[in-house]
Parts: sequence; structure tokens; C-alpha cells
Amino acid sequence: MLLEKLKLVNFRQFYNETEIEFSTDPQKNITLIHGENGVGKTTILNSILWCLYEKLTHDFEQQKELICIQAIKDGVKSCRVELSFQYEEKHYLAQRSLHNSNQSLLKLFEINNSNYKDVPNPTAFVNNILPSDMAEYFFFHGEGVSNINATKSGEKFRRAIRDILGFRLAETAIKDLKEINAVWTKALNELTNLNYEQNELVKKKSIYEGKKIGLLEKLRTFKEEKEDHETNLNEVLEKLRQCSSVDARKLQKEIDDLVAKNSKLDTSINRARMDRQNLIKKYGWIIFGQKLANEALDFIDEQSLKAKLPAPYDASLVNDLIEQQKCICGRELKRGTREFENVTNLIDKADNAVIRSKLSKARSAGSNIKSRFSDFLVELQKVEENLQELDDDKRDVVIALETKQSELKDIPVEEVQKLESRKKLCNEARSKAEQNIGAYKRSIEQCDKDLIDIDLKLKRCGAQDTRINKLTQYQDYASNLIKLCEKNLNQYEKDSKLIIAQNVNKTLQDFSRKDFYVKVDEDFGFHLIRENGQKVAKSKGENLLLNLSFVSALIEFAQMRSSASGDFLVSGTTAPFVIDAPFGELDNTYKKASAEFLPKRSRQLIFLLSSSHWEGTVDEAIRDKIGSEYILISSKNSVQGEKPSDKLTINGIEFIQSLYSQEKEATFIKRVK
Repeated sequence: MLLEKLKLVNFRQFYNETEIEFSTDPQKNITLIHGENGVGKTTILNSILWCLYEKLTHDFEQQKELICIQAIKDGVKSCRVELSFQYEEKHYLAQRSLHNSNQSLLKLFEINNSNYKDVPNPTAFVNNILPSDMAEYFFFHGEGVSNINATKSGEKFRRAIRDILGFRLAETAIKDLKEINAVWTKALNELTNLNYEQNELVKKKSIYEGKKIGLLEKLRTFKEEKEDHETNLNEVLEKLRQCSSVDARKLQKEIDDLVAKNSKLDTSINRARMDRQNLIKKYGWIIFGQKLANEALDFIDEQSLKAKLPAPYDASLVNDLIEQQKCICGRELKRGTREFENVTNLIDKADNAVIRSKLSKARSAGSNIKSRFSDFLVELQKVEENLQELDDDKRDVVIALETKQSELKDIPVEEVQKLESRKKLCNEARSKAEQNIGAYKRSIEQCDKDLIDIDLKLKRCGAQDTRINKLTQYQDYASNLIKLCEKNLNQYEKDSKLIIAQNVNKTLQDFSRKDFYVKVDEDFGFHLIRENGQKVAKSKGENLLLNLSFVSALIEFAQMRSSASGDFLVSGTTAPFVIDAPFGELDNTYKKASAEFLPKRSRQLIFLLSSSHWEGTVDEAIRDKIGSEYILISSKNSVQGEKPSDKLTINGIEFIQSLYSQEKEATFIKRVK
């Protein structure tokens, strides 16, 4: 999807008809729209959202007053937004109009050689191109982006990834299946003439299903609490790293290093324990086969010494003697004679290729088991020595950590004492939340086991009651579908999370001036991590940089998935990236960095910038990529007096953005490129 032209007709600040032509040049893929605060930048972003989806951003004020006030004064009671765009090499015009503040009307036309053809069901068509759930990531209010990674960020990141992946359809199917299952559970409860056992099982099923819902809700609450406590703890630690006491800063730095080292040791210890467990998997059969191997080799060797195994006779030699009826000494062997019978009996003791092969394999296997057992002992010793060394190192680190923490706690500085007290409370609260999370996870697991047991017993009861049999079969089928859907969704989510994190890390490595990277935890929290493993308490600028990186990585990922097919997930899409005020809390270095990486992440980029966001490093970074450029000019009835003219210089030409003592009070657009 590429935007071509936007026409605003008496929409909010924009009086009469106003047009913007967007750049579709892949080399100059930026359309830049300048405007000071309150003039209409956010209105342009919202006009696109409103036209396509009848949606507005949450911070768009007075959402019901969409008709231009100046137009209303002139007796006009309607507004309209028209958006021309390309999709799959075809041209379309979306038109949404509003009359007398009634329900708006969307029309969509396919344009072919100036002929306009109605597209039926325009809402469905637009959502097929760019689903409404994805739209907020493509049409983006930068001043609200920092909220994505605020407290409880994990769920917001998860929702963003799921939206870009097109999870909504599959999630709706799962929700519907669960509701259907609940209806069937209710139907079970309403069955009459059940015996005591059947009645008790039906009641238990309903109780345990309700119990699980409550447990899951509690678990979600405790996970949110844990994230809150971790956020507070990181803030306290950051204040300790920057507090007025030199000794406290030094000790906190040493504590950070020890915590990071302790974390790495825990990882190494867990890996070593896994290595030890894997030795059982690798050598277990050899350990238990050791006795058998020794006995088999002893038997083979003993029989060989007795000249019984292998036999001293070759089967082919005995067969030749019988066939020729002649002994190797030259005497005749006649059938029925004692001599012929003696030679024939040698077949039972004769050696052959099969026996020799089996014997060789048996001896080889026995020898292999004995030698591999030695390998097992050598590898086990190495693992145990490594584990012992790691345990010793961890003990030393824990002792050093306790010592440093005690020294920090004893520093007689009021600021340090208060921070240490807060740190203790945060740690205790986080620890309690973790305990609750573990307890509720175990309760949910037990509840699942109880439900499985109840379902099995109900199935047995179904053999005696066809009504129970039918309902439990329905539920079984629906449950299997739910499990399959959730399994697939979780796997897609997990894989996508890693890809997006890699893209974010690449951006941070290329453009951030600090040595940190992004780590994604189990609950989808995206955290900045220092090289020593410590979480970074993000400044507003770093938080905004992370979130711009995240959203741009989402858009790039959606483009990657634009050719995806299948009925399970909605495919990705290529769409414009429209950003209002993206650089508000960034310093000049991060402004320039963001302006450099954002154009690379999207096919079409539309910036809505005030002079404070644009001048300097941003202009330098994007000037050669700008294909279209506009200025929003505010026309005011009031006298200027001491009010600023809001002058803006572009390529050496000065433009005035605020005009006073004008007949009409509205916003107009001037094209400068």
C-alpha cells in the first residue's frame, strides 16, 4: 500500500479543500510536513485513520467535533476526507464523509483510466489491505510511543507482535471455542436423571473450570506486580549509581559487576548440570550393559579356547565331502554307512559366514561397551570438576556480594540509607510476587490435571449415558482445536519475538552511543541491558529510541510477511509509516540516529514535525531522501502584537507559519517541494 494523495475538506482546522501529495519515489521515500504545535499535524495523522477505519488516536481532543469551526460559521455542516492510494498496482480512492455529526459514510472506488468503479464492502477491503489492529503501528503518534514500553510493557509488546502477525482472527476463534465449551459444560449441568457419580463429576467440572479462570487472572496480576517491582528496583539502583556519595557509587558499581557475574555463573552451573544429565542419556545403556558385556566376552573367549566356538570345521568343506561322497583321505563315503553319518553330523558343529559375522559383532559390541564405559568415566570426571569449580566460584561471589551489600548499607549518608531501604522493600516485594507466581502456576497445573481426570471419568460415564457421551465428545474436539491453535500461536509468537529483538538490537548497535542491547523476557518485556548483564533504567530519550526501533522493526517484519499465505494467520503487509512528532524527547544524537534508520525500515515514510523536532541533525540526516515537503500555515483572526510569526528556513528560504489579522481562522497547507 502506497499513499498518493490526501484531500481534507473542512476537516478540523483545515478550511475548504486542502491537498497533500505524498512521495512514492523509493529513493526519496520521505514526505515531510512542517507544523508548529496545535496547527494540525496530529489532525493529518488522524484524518488518515478516520478515513480508513473511522478511528482516532486516544489523545486526539474533542473527537466528536470533526467539522471545521470556520466552515460551520459559514453555514457548512459537513466534512470529508479523501485518500488516494496504490495497492497491487491498482489505484483506489477512499472517501469518508460526515454530515450534521451523524454516522460517517465510507465509499471506496477503484480508478481505471479516470473511471471510478465502486468497491463493495469497503471496510472489509481496507482491512484486507491493512488490518485495523495493525494500523496504530503504521499511523503513529510519536509523543505517545513512550507508553509502549512503560510499566506493564510486556503485554503491550506482546499485543503489538500479535497484531502485526495477524493473531486477532485466530484469537477470536479460540475465544469462540472456549465459549462454546462453556455452553456445553452448562448443558452437562442441566442434564436430568443422572446417578450420583455422574452428577458429582458434572458439578466438579464446572467448579474446576471456574477455578482455573480465577487462577489465570490472579497469575496475570502477580506478573504485573513483579514487573512493577522490577521497574521500581531498577530506578533505585540507577539512583544509587548516580548518588552524591562517591563510596556508594563505587560500591554499587562493584555490586552490579558481582550480580552480573553471579548470573553468568548460575547459567554456567545449570548448563553443567544439564551436561551431567545428558551423560546418562548418552551412556546410560552402556552403564547398564557393562555386566552383560563382560559375561558375553568371557563366554566367547572360553568357548574359543575349548575349540567349540568358532567350530574347527568349515560348513562348505563338509558339504563338499557329502556331495562328492569322498573323504579328504581318499576313502569312499557311502550313504547309510557309519562313516557317512559321522561326516554328516559335523554340519551341526561347522562354522559358516553367518556365525563368524555374529561372533565378530558380539565381540566388537562387548569391547565397545567396555571402552565406552571408560569414556563415560572420563567425561563424568570433567563435568564434575567443572561443576565443582563453578560452585566454588559462586560461593566466593556470593560472599563478596554479601560483603559489598553490607558495606553499602552501612554508609552513613541519609540519601544512601533511604535508597537502601527502598531497595530492600523492592527486593522483598519482587520476591513475594515471584513466590506467588510459582504457587499459582503449580495450582493451575494441578487444576489442569484434575480436569483431565474428571473428563476421563465423564467419558467412562458416557458409555452408560448417550447424552454425556455426545457432550463430552463435542468438548474433547473443541479442546483439541484450542490446544492446536494455542500451540501454533505460541510458536509463531516465540519465533517472531526473536526476529524482532534481533532487528531492534541491530538498530541499537548501529545508532546508539551506549553499549547496551535488548533482552526479551518470558513475559515479553523488552529491556535495555548493559554488557555486564544489568538492566538499564531507561531515560525518556533512550526509552523513545527503543520504542521507535521496536515499532520500525515491527513494520519491517510486517513487510517480510506480506507474501505469507495460509488460513491460520492474517498475512503481513507493506504500508506507509506515518509518524507525528517522533523526536520530542530525543537529544540531537538520537534524533539523527532515528532519522537515519527509520527511512530504511519502511517503503514510504511521512514525517509530521515541528521546528524543534526538525531543525539541525534531522534535516541533515533526511534532506536527500525528501520527495515531498509541505508547511502548515496557521491563519488567525487575532492581532499579532508580541506573538511569534514562527519563521522557518528551508534551503535558505524563510517561511512564516503564523499569520495574524486574517479573515478566516484555519490552517492552510503550502507546498515547498
